Amino acid sequence: MKARKAQLLGQIMMMILAAIIIIMILYFGYKAIVTLGSKACNVEIVRFQKDLSDSVDKIGIDYKSQVKKQLSLPCSYVEVCFINLEKARQYPTPASYETATGKSLSDLNPIIQNAVFDPQGQETNVYLVDPKKGDIQQAYIGNFTIDYPATNDVYYCARAAEGPVIIKLEGLGDRARISPWE
Repeated sequence: MKARKAQLLGQIMMMILAAIIIIMILYFGYKAIVTLGSKACNVEIVRFQKDLSDSVDKIGIDYKSQVKKQLSLPCSYVEVCFINLEKARQYPTPASYETATGKSLSDLNPIIQNAVFDPQGQETNVYLVDPKKGDIQQAYIGNFTIDYPATNDVYYCARAAEGPVIIKLEGLGDRARISPWE
């Protein structure tokens, strides 16, 4: 009788130990998959930035050439914003921009507004926006201007609606010009 009780107790302990091991394997496996997904997203962002930077550099020196550039935004980003740093520095604050141009910055993310009109002279001119996560990635992709009169050529933001963002790159000899593809 005692042998059966001891055997039963041993089986219960084995089941508990097996359950603990299975839970640990599932936990660490899930964590590894999430980490791998995050690293894959970082690779996509770096690839996006490099491709865009290479395109801007290449077209910038080819005077009067134009190219249609399709941008597949990485990860879950849905918007890309280009900032003309030279133009933006003419306005030290968002309020001075709105006063001087009579145009509102209401469509521009507040985080990007702060970065663009940063008195420290931040050197980032491209922003990827994911409003669901509240995440913004920023980068410097080279020297360019913007042809977008609606914002006084200071910035241009494009949302990815069902597919890639399409922009026009034009060579100016010493830099590129970015504008909407029409």
